[in-house]
Amino acid sequence: MRLLPGITTTRARVSGALAQAKQARDYGIRECALFVTRLEPVERFSLYQGLRRLRLLTFPFVHARSDMSADEYALLTRQFGADRFNLHPARQRAHNGELGADLRRRIFIENLPPPDGLQSADLAGFAGICLDLSHLEELRR
Repeated sequence: MRLLPGITTTRARVSGALAQAKQARDYGIRECALFVTRLEPVERFSLYQGLRRLRLLTFPFVHARSDMSADEYALLTRQFGADRFNLHPARQRAHNGELGADLRRRIFIENLPPPDGLQSADLAGFAGICLDLSHLEELRR
């Protein structure tokens, strides 16, 4: 098992994510998880350009978005070493692009907060569950 620090886009858009990546690089960290949750396509590609300029980070895990195409997954794999991804279930956010079987085997589906939960149909054809502990804590409360 390995733990990956996360580069997030929840509060700070592209500039914030790039600042986080530079900080990781400055601390000697070479691989992180990448969360592009709040970025629209134009912003994501701007982020990818900025990350390419850093050249020192890889992202074996990416929290993907439902509007990503198979080409964008391929770019993340080729440019940044992305190997595993997660998505929200299609019933929460419809997946816009065609995700081939090989790609789906590398995508985990995130559990949903209450009251929606996760259903077995949400996982059909995907790699499995990506457990978001904050959603479990919501359920516990």
